[in-house]
Amino acid sequence: MYYSVYRWPAGAPTHRIEFLDVVRKTVTLVEANHVTTTYRYGCHEDQAGILLVYPITSPGPDYQNGQGRPYAFPINNPPSLATLRGMVREAMNDTTTETGIDLVYPDAPKWGDREIDNYVREGIGFINRFIQREVIIETTREHYRDDLITRAIEIVGVSFYDTQTREWMSIPRFSRRGHRGTFHYWDLNAGRLALYGAYPPNVLMEIHMRMPYPIPMNDTQEILVDAEDWDILSIYAQAKCYTRLAGQSAQLDRWKEEGKRNDNPITPIACMLMQEAEKRIQDRRGPRSIRRYRA
Repeated sequence: MYYSVYRWPAGAPTHRIEFLDVVRKTVTLVEANHVTTTYRYGCHEDQAGILLVYPITSPGPDYQNGQGRPYAFPINNPPSLATLRGMVREAMNDTTTETGIDLVYPDAPKWGDREIDNYVREGIGFINRFIQREVIIETTREHYRDDLITRAIEIVGVSFYDTQTREWMSIPRFSRRGHRGTFHYWDLNAGRLALYGAYPPNVLMEIHMRMPYPIPMNDTQEILVDAEDWDILSIYAQAKCYTRLAGQSAQLDRWKEEGKRNDNPITPIACMLMQEAEKRIQDRRGPRSIRRYRA
């Protein structure tokens, strides 16, 4: 077991501590009524998760049943917004250190959680413009539903399992020039996948398609962007953070010789980071894993 000490801002008389295992999708209650703002927690090195600390206080606009928005401490780099926030803050030196504490939740960060979360979500949308995730849906013809392909950008291929040859047979898409003599083919009609031909009952099918990466709404929802591309999200969020800072720092603008007051020293940093994010998208190499889902 590897133990770490965490600290979060004061402001609530008691706290509820839970551990979210992102691999098993389970939530374990660690402590129901914790009164201090520090906690020592142990976790295996191969167990990725999030330590969620809920401040229990009186109900308000951001609270439900007296339970506030949790402080999220990522453990072993889980695919979560909490991990990306830590990467962004560490890169911009927006962190707090304290003797004897492994991870301190900042009391007064320069960029709040919601702001960085929004920039990371924008970064996922930025990635979706250039690359998408490869998804294979495993289903049967009887259990297929049209909502399985609702968010698909492109259907790459469809295949079915031939029980006689014990092989996966690729089904071509309908073509006016080449469909003659083909016993099986597929097509899209008004956004619905249509299969043509005679198939055995309960035939197994695979639908290979490209889909956008989903946008997580909170720390508990998994980020499906590959870990190899997290640096792109981090750099994009840093660029947006500096862009906002440059827009609010009019006192740093200086007059240039041609009479323009736009020589802000922060603006080139934001532009450089955004160009770096675009460059890493263009230079993105290597295959990415294909996710399989059963439906």
